[in-house]
Amino acid sequence: MVTSGLWILPRGIVDRRVVRTCVRCLTAAVAMAAVGFVAMDQPLVAIPAATTTYVAILWFAREIDADLLMLLPPWLSSRLRLLERQAAGT
Repeated sequence: MVTSGLWILPRGIVDRRVVRTCVRCLTAAVAMAAVGFVAMDQPLVAIPAATTTYVAILWFAREIDADLLMLLPPWLSSRLRLLERQAAGT
């Protein structure tokens, strides 16, 4: 279904930016799966570690932007903005 959906899309919708975002998300997903697989014997460790890995890779790849931060709880989004400002300042 996805293939046929991509086939009927007008030209120009799927450009390099979309492909780049998909590749970055797939990379983060593979890393998350690898962390989860390594720690699968300890689910209380595996779940937060895998989730943190996914978010960290997307963060460093700059796929998480201000629009997504607005969806987070205020205490978490303000902390992430502080980290972003500190990273930009160095």
